[in-house]
Amino acid sequence: MPVLLAELTTVYEADGEPGGLPYPPPYRDYLVWLKRQDKEAARRAWRAELAGAEEPTLMAPADPARPPVVPESLISELPEDLTTALARLARDHYLTLNTVVQGAWALLLARLARRTDVVFGATVAVR
Repeated sequence: MPVLLAELTTVYEADGEPGGLPYPPPYRDYLVWLKRQDKEAARRAWRAELAGAEEPTLMAPADPARPPVVPESLISELPEDLTTALARLARDHYLTLNTVVQGAWALLLARLARRTDVVFGATVAVR
């Protein structure tokens, strides 16, 4: 967010001209960096981190006979004071707001599943 705001300010101060913005590095530079990473070391690190996680954290029993359904969306607005407090909490602990939300989800899962170890994830394209 700070990068976005700084760039917006730069463009605003230049009457909408983006010429004052730094040129973004080519995507291929990222791909080169990614290729140089030690994939086997990453696998070892994740195996060590997930050692002992023998099963997924399920909130309901699996039912193979149940037909698949499209997930529902639930949109809820938080009061401004709560949003401000959450943003402050994240900033004070050098976290992103997403990390705070994921942490709250982990605590909720642990409590509902009556477990001290929960594993969950999110699918992210190309990562």
